[in-house]
Amino acid sequence: MNEFEVYVKDDFNDKDVNEFFNEIIKEFAKESLSFYEKWGEFPFIYGEKQLNSVLTPAIYKCTNNIFLEQPFKGKELNNQRFIDILTFKGRNNYLIELKHTFQSSKAEVTQKTENRWKNVLDQVLDFEKEVVSDIFETEGYTFYKVALLIIPTHMPKNKEHDILKFSSKEYIEYMNGYIQKGNKPNIIGIIKFNNFEKYAYKSKYGEKIYPFVSFIARIEKIV
Repeated sequence: MNEFEVYVKDDFNDKDVNEFFNEIIKEFAKESLSFYEKWGEFPFIYGEKQLNSVLTPAIYKCTNNIFLEQPFKGKELNNQRFIDILTFKGRNNYLIELKHTFQSSKAEVTQKTENRWKNVLDQVLDFEKEVVSDIFETEGYTFYKVALLIIPTHMPKNKEHDILKFSSKEYIEYMNGYIQKGNKPNIIGIIKFNNFEKYAYKSKYGEKIYPFVSFIARIEKIV
């Protein structure tokens, strides 16, 4: 049995972008398993900043370049902003804003998740042609702004959960339509860790398993 499986549902309909996300999600899974073997816990069980422990090397392995926290001036009162992640592959450049939240065993959207999705969509609004032109040479390149929400699914180890029988493809249908308000995601990627019980997280509150990690993204071409 493979240690994990990945499935990506792509409504953006761009082969290069689809391959980019497939590769990053697969490398994220590999890095997460390697992280667990060294540290005894997954790198996504606390929050957004910790995600970069594995997301950064995952992106670098796919593109051989990454730039974190690129400063730029936002539109509102010319305020100082920072782009979370910049990377390019071939002639495609990706400006990525990242958020993190959790999903329980029930596909119910919490107010926190709705807020995180709205926040990350709002943050990429400033990624316009003028901003890109100030930072980069744009001739011959394509630029994409990416609102990315990474959602680990967690649940108690000592309980039965029907969704544990789902494949990554089946779980993506479970998550499809998960976010109802605002702009819908146009790429959703799912990791399923097949041997999830091996990677349980132990705390004073009991043991939790993290069988799935969802990548919910809204991608739009800038120039």
